[in-house]
Amino acid sequence: MKKKTLGFLMIILLTLTPISAQETVKVMFSNLLNSPLENSVPNRTYDLPYVLSDYKPDLVLRCELYNTFEASVLLNTTMIAINPNYDF
Repeated sequence: MKKKTLGFLMIILLTLTPISAQETVKVMFSNLLNSPLENSVPNRTYDLPYVLSDYKPDLVLRCELYNTFEASVLLNTTMIAINPNYDF
């Protein structure tokens, strides 16, 4: 009987105490189809620091890059916009 009462009290206490384990994460995603070959949006790589400084995302996701050189340019641009002291 005491175990049931103790268990019931524990359940009530756990339901009444505010427990918060959620965190807000800002995610930014963009599709860079065939970047840098496509000229439909010129200088989008160089506009990135302005966008990042405004939105300040925790996680930046990119997809559909054409080559690894563009990925390196985007990485450097992103990291410099977040932290000017960034270095490889």
